[in-house]
Amino acid sequence: MPDARVVAAVLAAYPDASVCLIDRELRVVEALNHVDPARWGYASRDLVGRPHRELLGEDEFARVRFYANHAFASGEPVRYEMGF
Repeated sequence: MPDARVVAAVLAAYPDASVCLIDRELRVVEALNHVDPARWGYASRDLVGRPHRELLGEDEFARVRFYANHAFASGEPVRYEMGF
């Protein structure tokens, strides 16, 4: 889990965003700010453990995979946005 101050800053900067932490297998580890269940079709508790491939279309999943692979390989934080 990232530093609590970093998480708080991200959530404050994007109050309407759905922010999720993912693991190396691209599964949701934690849904931090999932304010609108209609956006994904799932409640926050139902997102945890689900692979992003199940939640996103192929184009969106390809973007997530690209950024996540870069972050995991480099150890550097990555920020990306997706419209819903």
